[in-house]
Amino acid sequence: MARLASGKASRTARITAAMRHRHLLGGARPLVFEDRFAYLFLDLPSAMAAMPTPLLDRAIGRLFGPVRGMEGEVLARSRHVEEALAPRLQAGLDQVIVLGAGFDTTALQHADSDCRFFEVDHPATQAVKRAALARRPALGGNIAFVPVDFARDDLARALLAAGFDPARPALVSWLGVTMYLEQRVTVSTLTTLRRILAPGSLVIFDAYPRREETVPEEQPMFAAARALTATQGEPMIGAFDSPAFARAIRGKGWRIADRMEGDAMRERWFRHQPAILWPPRSVLFYTLEAV
Repeated sequence: MARLASGKASRTARITAAMRHRHLLGGARPLVFEDRFAYLFLDLPSAMAAMPTPLLDRAIGRLFGPVRGMEGEVLARSRHVEEALAPRLQAGLDQVIVLGAGFDTTALQHADSDCRFFEVDHPATQAVKRAALARRPALGGNIAFVPVDFARDDLARALLAAGFDPARPALVSWLGVTMYLEQRVTVSTLTTLRRILAPGSLVIFDAYPRREETVPEEQPMFAAARALTATQGEPMIGAFDSPAFARAIRGKGWRIADRMEGDAMRERWFRHQPAILWPPRSVLFYTLEAV
């Protein structure tokens, strides 16, 4: 992505942190997802955007109304990972990979567990996150930071060098990333991960579909989201082709354990939320199991 290539931290990662913090401050109860640490990573513009005031609500409605459902998707994907992770931590899971971590706070939410969180990200974004955590010495002790330039570095080798144990199962959280990648890169990343993931390990990721798999009335929403991220120097070039993906991973050591669509997300987590925040029906959550 152009912004990362220039050595700047991800702007969209900051925006999604602001979305999570905004929901904590002013979201309808019960919350979809409670992020108690997202505020640590906000700069002034994103902190202002996170304030739930009537004036700002009107401004956000005018600016981002067409893509507010994407905000719901951000909340839903974090909730989805949390529901998969919490019982596994209780059962003894002790290593998690957060791939394309950005300003994800999963490790901070589970600072009292015995789990090690391997946060993989571009060095530019990771430097900003590490600087923020350096001001909170009580936080981040359970994180192994794994800086990776995906254009040059070997992901599997970097994780092993950071202390990841390929003999023990892991959960991989890969949120808000595949829509920025060509699908072949998504598949190749999964192939690389399979080299070091023990059987039974899970990978959870979200995807935005190609136009042919998008509900017609949602096509303008996805187009607006792609235009908005392009203005931030982080264009969404991915358009997920579900049948092609199923063919591409067949026989590669993966089983599609679950595939959730937007209607199921709405029913499960958004009954008490305003309709403008409902996730798009076309968005996809995949859970893959290493076999």
